[in-house]
Amino acid sequence: VKDVGDLYFHLEAPAENSWVAVGTGSQMKGSLMLVVYRSEDEKGITLSPRIVNGNVEPSYDDQTNCQLNNVYAVNGYCKDINHKSHTKQRRYNGSIKREEHNDGDNVVSFDNLQQPFIFALGPTDRHLHDDRKDADIRRHSMYGHFNIDLTKSTVERSEDVAQDELSAIGTWENYNAQIVGGTTKDRDWSGNLHSLIMCGVFVILFPIGVVFLRLLEMVKWHAWMQGIGAACALCGVGLGIWAGLEYNHSKRFNSPHQLVGFAVVGATLVQLALGFTHHLLYKKHHRPTILGYMHRFFGPLIMLAGVANGFLGFKFSGGIYHNLMYGIIVGVFFTGLVGALFWAHKRRQTKRRVDERIADEAYEEFKGENRGPSSGQVWGGPHHGIEMREIPTEVPPSYEDEVRPVEPKTMV
Repeated sequence: VKDVGDLYFHLEAPAENSWVAVGTGSQMKGSLMLVVYRSEDEKGITLSPRIVNGNVEPSYDDQTNCQLNNVYAVNGYCKDINHKSHTKQRRYNGSIKREEHNDGDNVVSFDNLQQPFIFALGPTDRHLHDDRKDADIRRHSMYGHFNIDLTKSTVERSEDVAQDELSAIGTWENYNAQIVGGTTKDRDWSGNLHSLIMCGVFVILFPIGVVFLRLLEMVKWHAWMQGIGAACALCGVGLGIWAGLEYNHSKRFNSPHQLVGFAVVGATLVQLALGFTHHLLYKKHHRPTILGYMHRFFGPLIMLAGVANGFLGFKFSGGIYHNLMYGIIVGVFFTGLVGALFWAHKRRQTKRRVDERIADEAYEEFKGENRGPSSGQVWGGPHHGIEMREIPTEVPPSYEDEVRPVEPKTMV
């Protein structure tokens, strides 16, 4: 509508996607995006106008006045949208300021013969229903570009808008619009890879390292496995930071999952240093060290903290339904680990008892060999009746006497 600059639109999209969005311009940066998803009661629609300053999750813009004409169909309008500069809220020292985005084709012009737009569809494995206009949305699973000749779809006055046509559903056809470059499939690989690496480190790699040490008594393999696990944990943290920068709820890195994750990975590096230093000192002095005791005590605590943080991570990312499968995997692996450690403990106890019995038998055998002072024979024991050599009777020379040369005796 030229006289007031309002934009009326009709939008239909597959219901299997968690959200759908259309944005102005040919790129995400500076685009005004109209994001649509189910309402909290799932009987209506939430329309959320958002501004985005890069290839990240768009943020709700409360200065853009967009409303729904009909809550059951995505028919809406945005006021004073013609030639409007899109803005982005930012917080500076406690106060909110707005930055202008005036990126050329992102501004809607009703006189544009090829006004560029972008569109995106949310993932199908997420169920979003929320009344909040700033609800968190996950990265799109498909996106693309299209152009519209706005001169063919523009009226001069608000009274000329056919409201009955806007409310129609399923009867619309494309006129004066065309797809540019086709559609592109997409997925959030960084978040998924972060989950895979971190869960694999604390549920699989570190427990295997424990088995190498406690069950197989292979110290070098234990060290190599824990070192590889620590390196993978660092890579996982890097991916987590990368993924966190994409979403509004994780950009500040102050959530319990993120704080616990940083603490656990930091403690893992300290734990690795403790073990390495203890090993060097043990090789040099051949005795236990306080670092070894610390390494042995903190290891299980760090591993359990990392496993528990996985549950927080799935909840934080909106995939709380993954916690069931994750819990099953954790239960299976840790049941096997506890069983292996218990078997190794019992095996060491059995070996210790056998060694003690052999030592006791040897000691009792030695006690039974009573020597006779005058007969020159051994009484009792398995060597009964064996003659002893004669005991020398001559007095040894004094240390003060001159040392006499001693003739070497023939050895037999």
